Amino acid sequence: MVFNVDVLNVFNEANVLGRFEAISDANFDVDAFDPFGVTITDRQDFDRAFFDGRITADRISTLINSNVRTGTSSTGTPIFDSIQPDTRYKQPSVFQGPRTVRFGFKLQF
Repeated sequence: MVFNVDVLNVFNEANVLGRFEAISDANFDVDAFDPFGVTITDRQDFDRAFFDGRITADRISTLINSNVRTGTSSTGTPIFDSIQPDTRYKQPSVFQGPRTVRFGFKLQF
């Protein structure tokens, strides 16, 4: 007869395993990155600019909490809005599970 015991999270800690990573759910207009010298012609060019390094996390963070152009009205007048970061940004969102104890036995012959 064989006995076994498995104990997970012996000290019953609730350590943080992950944090909320989305800074904002704002949609940037293609002209929002003009102050950085990045010219974007369409949404596909935006994707290329993001992946080739013309748009960086630092540049996006600069746009958050500042007045940026978020669109154009039907009359052609630019619309400026302040984009606020999500209040959950960098807050803990995933925690370590509770303590679990598993007892087992098996007959071996």
